[in-house]
Amino acid sequence: MTITATIHKSLLKYTEVTFVIKLITFTALLYYFNVFYIAITDANGAIFSSFLHSYLDYISWLRTSILHTAQLIGQTFGLKSYIADSYTLTVPHGPGVIIGYTCLGYGVMSFWIAFIVAQQDTWQRKVSWCLIGLTSIWLINCWRIAVILIALAKNWNVNQYLDHHDTFNVVVYALLFLLIYLYYKHSKKELKTNRPAHSNKDLLVTY
Repeated sequence: MTITATIHKSLLKYTEVTFVIKLITFTALLYYFNVFYIAITDANGAIFSSFLHSYLDYISWLRTSILHTAQLIGQTFGLKSYIADSYTLTVPHGPGVIIGYTCLGYGVMSFWIAFIVAQQDTWQRKVSWCLIGLTSIWLINCWRIAVILIALAKNWNVNQYLDHHDTFNVVVYALLFLLIYLYYKHSKKELKTNRPAHSNKDLLVTY
């Protein structure tokens, strides 16, 4: 075995362990930061911050964007609806969908950001892939809310067979696996493109 191969194998093991630790740590930090932020921007919370609630409440921005986009999707399919309050999308004189905190998808979003940040990559690629993943998760969530509202308005008996939270999780994690595959595939292509040419003599040091 060459010295180069031995060093390379050791570095790979170290990198894998480091990546897993970073992934778990970043996911937990992001997830619980969101939970904490929800608590301090909730007017009924024990540690409410009026400044953050008024000017930096990204949780409400996320919910509002989902409400408006789901409403637009429903209108595309001929369903009239209106936003009754900051949580609810409702059909006139009909059913509605309440978007609670657990419906926002910040858990899977936290995982995706942590996965990308934990990579050894350029910040430009990290930003790009973070945006690709977050946008995809957000779009799926918007479609989920729209489909639920359409199903309720048309009296589809889907809740008897499917739980929309479970369905959303399955679809999102399937999407994440696809994105992870595409990310690594794209990374390998870039590595091959940018790899400098060396002869075998330059790479191998035997003992």
